[in-house]
Amino acid sequence: MTEYRRFITEFDRHANALLDAATQAGPDTQVPTCGSWVMRDLVGHVSTLHRWVVDLTTLTPEDKAAAMETPPEDYAELLDRARANAAALTARLTDLGPEHACKAFRWSPQNTAFWARRQAHEIAIHRLDAELAIGGEPGALYPPELAADGIAELLLAMVPGLAPRREPVAVRGTVLFAPSDSERSWLAHLEPGEPVRITEESTGTADASMTGTAETVFRAVWGRPNTAVTTGDPGLFEPLRSP
Repeated sequence: MTEYRRFITEFDRHANALLDAATQAGPDTQVPTCGSWVMRDLVGHVSTLHRWVVDLTTLTPEDKAAAMETPPEDYAELLDRARANAAALTARLTDLGPEHACKAFRWSPQNTAFWARRQAHEIAIHRLDAELAIGGEPGALYPPELAADGIAELLLAMVPGLAPRREPVAVRGTVLFAPSDSERSWLAHLEPGEPVRITEESTGTADASMTGTAETVFRAVWGRPNTAVTTGDPGLFEPLRSP
């Protein structure tokens, strides 16, 4: 199975698990890992996002981004819409293949390969949100190599890409992310007033670190409950936080 196809398969799996949990929960169940959201908000978010991405794949990179649809008020209708939108995105990405040029974020590659990866990792985290909200625990979201890819996407693509929208770095130091069950690790270099620089490498010394399985580090970098072990100044992690 190609990496692209694997991302689509994982997206479909996690989307269905999220919606199963949302059906069990009901619309007004609190989702503690998403701030003030209740389940209706979480389902509305993923549903409109999936429809939006489907629409973006019909556009060229130069086109103006499509508008997002308004989710229905009725919860049963919302759940049906969310399943339909997730299925539509799975089908659309499958049909187009990874090299189809389309609209995406300014900081990202403008193709369907980007969207398959981004939506797989996003829905995995939101599936975790939904299952934790009903008192469940999905176990490992991913095998180590896919969890490591989720860490890499955040650190190597999203943190630098979103840097212009954030406050300038105000701390100095290095932070090592080193999953215990992966050969991949990342070192973030922080200098006041400078863009965050992140390299994929291992080093024996860093001012702060995060270790644990790739699964728990993936959860940790996305601000979800985890068992990762951190050392050093907590302030060094602030410029590296997830959106």
